Amino acid sequence: MVATTIFVFLSALVGKALSSTPVCGVRGSAASSSVQGGTAQIVGGTAATPLEFPWQISLHLIQLPNTDLGHICGGSIINKQYVDTAAHCIIDGYKSPSNYMVVIGEQNLNKVDPYEKKIAVVNITIHPQWNPSTVNYDYALLKLARPLNFTGSEKALMPICLPTLNQGFDGMTCTTSGWGLTKDKSQGGTISQSLQKVDLPIVPYATCKSNYQHVNPVVEATMICAGPKAGGKGACQGDSGGPLQCARSDGRYVLAGSTSWGTTCAAANQPTVFGRISPQVNWINSVVGQTP
Repeated sequence: MVATTIFVFLSALVGKALSSTPVCGVRGSAASSSVQGGTAQIVGGTAATPLEFPWQISLHLIQLPNTDLGHICGGSIINKQYVDTAAHCIIDGYKSPSNYMVVIGEQNLNKVDPYEKKIAVVNITIHPQWNPSTVNYDYALLKLARPLNFTGSEKALMPICLPTLNQGFDGMTCTTSGWGLTKDKSQGGTISQSLQKVDLPIVPYATCKSNYQHVNPVVEATMICAGPKAGGKGACQGDSGGPLQCARSDGRYVLAGSTSWGTTCAAANQPTVFGRISPQVNWINSVVGQTP
C-alpha cells in the first residue's frame, strides 16, 4: 500500500465591516503593489507578488499560553470573519481555538510584511462528516476574533468567491498557492519562506480515482484533483488548507478546493488532491452566514 501524505507542516513542533455589495475574488498583480516579493519555490512554481492572492492566510500553531510555533497550514478568507482551511490542520492535542492564530497579509514568513496582522481564532467548525482515516470531508471553518474591515484597515485584502453549488471545473487550469516544501520531504525539500504559486490543470475525477486506485485513502467525489500528468508541479507539506483558485468568466477567482493530500509531492500521475468546495457551499453558508 502506498503511503499517503496530508500536507500539514509540523516541523515547528520539534523543540519549539463588509459593504452591502461585497467584492470577492479579484486577484492582485505586481503593478498594484510597491512591495517587492521574495524568491523561493512551491513544487515547480514561482514566487507570488505581494497580495496577489489577498484572501490567502497563514495558519500558525500556538503552544499555550503564548508561544507561536509558526506556520503549519494555509487557508482562505471567505467573508469578513471566517477562513476556510483543512480539517486535518486542526491537530490532535491542539483542538482549542486558542491554539491557532490566523496571519493575514502575509508574504514572507521570516519578516513582518506591510499588511501583515495576526488575528486570534475564537471558534473552529469541522465538517460533521470529517473522517481522518479516509481524509474525506477535509474542511474546517475558523471564526476570527474580529471582523475584517475590507473598506478600512484591511482594504488591501479581500475574500475569495465561493463557487456555486456543485460547480465543476473540468478542463480548466487553476492556481494553488502556499508556503509548503519546495520538493517532497523524502527528496530534501525545505519550507518556502515566500508565498508561492503554481498553475495546475484540473484532472477529471475518474482519471484521478484511477491514478490512486492502489492508495488508501481512495479519491472520493468530495475531492478534486489538479496537476500535470508528467508531474513536476503541485502542492506539498505546508500547503494544506490553502486555496485551489479558479478564474470564472468575469475574471474573479472562486475557491474550487482546499489542499488536502497526496503521495509523493508533484510525482507523475499523482496529482494533488484537494477538498472540493462546491458540494459544501450550503454547509459553509450555514456556518458563516453571508458570503460574497
